[in-house]
Amino acid sequence: MPTSLFLNCLIVFCITCWGAWGIFDKVALQKASTYRVLATIALLSIPFMLGTLIYLKCQNPLWMPSLEVMLYTLATALAVLIAMLCYLKAMSVSEASLVLGATSAYTLFTQFGSFFFLKEPLVSERIIGSILITVGVILISGSTKLGLKPDWSTLKLLIYMVLASILWGAVGVVEKKALSFASPMELFWGKACWESLFAVIFFVYFKIKKKPSFVLEKSAFWWVFGSTFCLQAGSIAYLLALALATASYVVTICGCYPLLMYLLAVLILKESFNMQRLTGIALVTIGGILTQYTQTL
Repeated sequence: MPTSLFLNCLIVFCITCWGAWGIFDKVALQKASTYRVLATIALLSIPFMLGTLIYLKCQNPLWMPSLEVMLYTLATALAVLIAMLCYLKAMSVSEASLVLGATSAYTLFTQFGSFFFLKEPLVSERIIGSILITVGVILISGSTKLGLKPDWSTLKLLIYMVLASILWGAVGVVEKKALSFASPMELFWGKACWESLFAVIFFVYFKIKKKPSFVLEKSAFWWVFGSTFCLQAGSIAYLLALALATASYVVTICGCYPLLMYLLAVLILKESFNMQRLTGIALVTIGGILTQYTQTL
C-alpha cells in the first residue's frame, strides 16, 4: 500500500475513534464521578499494555524498553493524565460539544511547539487550516456560553480547558521527538505501561481513603470500556501516522475529530443543531481540506 494511502487510512481511523470517544465519555460521566471514570480508564489500559508487549516480543523476542522510551512515555503519560482529568472535570459541568470546542485549540499549540522544538516549518495553509478548525469547533460548541456568567465556576471551567489544550498540544511535540529513537508501538506500550501503574496508584488511593471501589457498575462500565477502546485504538493509529508525517500536520488533521463527535452528539445525545453549528461544520471542513493539502510539506 502506498505511504500516502496508508497515512490517510490511519488518519480516518483515528478521527473515527476519537470522535466516538467523546460520546462514550459524556454518557459515562452521567453515570459515575470524574475520578471513577478516569481510574477505570487507567485500569483498562492494562490489557492494551499486555497485548502490545506480546506483539513487540513476537516481533523481537529480545526486545526490552530503553530508558529513553520510559522517560519520554512517562512525561507524555503524566501530561495526558492531567489533561484528561481537566477535560473530564470540564465535561462533568458542561456539555460535550462546548468542552471539545474550546480544547480544540491544542492544535495551535502543537503548530508553534513543532516550529520551536522540532524545527518543522510553519506552513501558512496549515496554520490557517488549524485556525479555521478551531473557530469552526468553537462555533459548533455554542461557545457564547463561555461569557455569560463571569463567576468562579466559569473561571474554573476555563482553567480546565486551557490546561487540557496546552498539555495535549505539548504531547504531540514530545511524541514526535520520541519517534526519532523508538517505534510507534514501543511508545504506545510505554504509555500504556505507565497508565497501568496509575491504575494501581488509584486503587491504593481509594483503599487508603476508604472510598468505594473505583470499578464501575455495569451500566457505566461498558461506556467507559467503549471510551477506552476508542481512545487507545485511535492513539495507535495516531502514533503510526505521526511516524510518517510532521507533527504539525498529523495533530492538526486529526484535530478534525470533533466534527464527527458533534454529528454523533446530535444523533445519540440529542444535542441541539442550528445555523451556528452548521457554519462551524463548514469551517472545520474547509480547515481540514487546507490542512490535507499540506500533507507532503
